[in-house]
Amino acid sequence: RIPPTCIGHLRIANMVSVSVVSMDGTVLLEKVTLEPEDYVQALRAKVWMKCKDPNFDLVTQAGTLLSDIASIADSGISDGATITFMKKATASVAGRPVPEELLSFWEFLLKKKVEQRLLELWFLEDFAKMSSETRATFMDQFAACDSIDATGPTRSIPHQWSFTGKAPSGELLTFEWECED
Repeated sequence: RIPPTCIGHLRIANMVSVSVVSMDGTVLLEKVTLEPEDYVQALRAKVWMKCKDPNFDLVTQAGTLLSDIASIADSGISDGATITFMKKATASVAGRPVPEELLSFWEFLLKKKVEQRLLELWFLEDFAKMSSETRATFMDQFAACDSIDATGPTRSIPHQWSFTGKAPSGELLTFEWECED
């Protein structure tokens, strides 16, 4: 029979100690002790208690996204590992979230260097009202352009917009659009 004090030492020997850091290197949790058979969800819960925001991912040093339903051992997390905390990709305009169905359009406009101030003022008010078909046409037309200049809105309701971009061939592309109410 093993004395109870030895059982405690055996259990500690099987534990895995990990640290969780943010993308900028800030240590969120240091030397969190977990059992190899614990699920990643147990680590997620500890991180959530620290940051109070459930909208994040945990990533290994190798860049692998951790699955909440995998065990610590199955995830390949070893003793002394550092796990990175990453906020899930979200975007906001003037403190208001960009709806998921508009994220690709928002990112496209940012990539094409549409004036930031204009986007902050009008993305959710006007541009978000563009139909999915019109957005697709717009993105196809300006896909090869480095930047897009936007002029508008007109003072009249519904707002009218004019977009221009220069194709690699030098051709000036234009797109006229009236905001739907």
